Amino acid sequence: MNFPASLLRRSCVAYFLWEFPVPYPGVDRPPSGTAPQASPAAKTTAGERGAGHSPRAPHPPNPQQRTHTMNDRIARAALTRLFDAQDVTGRTLVGTLGAYAALRVATGDQPGHTFGHITDVDLTEALNRWAPRMADVDPERDLAEIERLGGGFLIPGDEHWPTGLDDLLDAPYGLWYRGDITHGIPAPERSVALTGSRDSTSYGAAVTGDIAHKLAQRGICVMSGLGYGIDAHAHRADLAGFSGDGAATIAVAAGGLDRDYPSGNADLAAAIRAGPTA
Repeated sequence: MNFPASLLRRSCVAYFLWEFPVPYPGVDRPPSGTAPQASPAAKTTAGERGAGHSPRAPHPPNPQQRTHTMNDRIARAALTRLFDAQDVTGRTLVGTLGAYAALRVATGDQPGHTFGHITDVDLTEALNRWAPRMADVDPERDLAEIERLGGGFLIPGDEHWPTGLDDLLDAPYGLWYRGDITHGIPAPERSVALTGSRDSTSYGAAVTGDIAHKLAQRGICVMSGLGYGIDAHAHRADLAGFSGDGAATIAVAAGGLDRDYPSGNADLAAAIRAGPTA
């Protein structure tokens, strides 16, 4: 799986884009003419959170709700291009208005005014900061491209959205991924992050391989960064020893999902997307 840090590039059997974060304290506003939706359910139970699933259905049965969800998905996809991870003004807009309305303000489609803790000066500076990025904002194109690459874009409320992210003040607006997430994202208690030097020693490589392989034999998903050195040793050892269902290893890469980086680990990225039997 692959997971990225800029729009289309990263790798468990899927890559996830952590570079573009977001809070979602409220329900996003639908476009005019769409009936308002009920607020989302309260936090899930510990068991539901651990399973990495949301109690909300990923495909709402109500046509209006489906429209609202699609608008939210498109808006969040656009925001991953537009807002930096630490963009306080952007995050405040999303938290106050929801992703759809926040995008309209950011693109100038909705008049700007003072929102909560955002001053006129803050908003003006943010609009000037976002303006040069507008040319690259094409969420429909990005969603079509990630689908072509065998991946997708998860947002809060989707079946496989990792609900543990909900506790983060700077949680991502969405997660871009490549690979098979049929079994969902491994629960925190079934996953371990293991990363280290790109220029690792033979001793470091041996210890990393031993740790990752033993974790894999216990069905633990190892997460790393797809880099040379320790990262690659961790991914390979976990793939070799994994026994269980779901993702053997997850790579959170430093680029988008349309290219494997570093290119020298392209074969490893392909093996991660294919799963432990590759």
